[in-house]
Amino acid sequence: MFPVPRRVFLTKGVGSNKDELRSFELALRNAEIEKCNLVSVSSILPPGCRIISRNQGLKELVPGAITFAVIGRIASNEPRRLLAASIGLAIPPVTSSPIASSTISIPVRGKLLFMPKLPLAVL
Repeated sequence: MFPVPRRVFLTKGVGSNKDELRSFELALRNAEIEKCNLVSVSSILPPGCRIISRNQGLKELVPGAITFAVIGRIASNEPRRLLAASIGLAIPPVTSSPIASSTISIPVRGKLLFMPKLPLAVL
């Protein structure tokens, strides 16, 4: 069983390149989470999980660690095309329950655009 997140932070990144994969990588770098092994998850927070600042969350990330992430992204090969991607965040009512730790993060935008409006990183 995976640990239950205790903290979450939001980040965003933009990447633009003729290659879609490179755009995504640049967006990860822009969001400062390129050093993590990202695993995509849904955006439901457990009770008791609190939102922390982006700076505080980035300090807690460990290079190479498995990091759970809610990722909003979109891509296009049309030059100067305005695109937007976003995520939703479900925050359950506060209840008392044991909480462990884990991590989550990121979104993006580029020319082959990836654009996260509300990227989420959970720690």
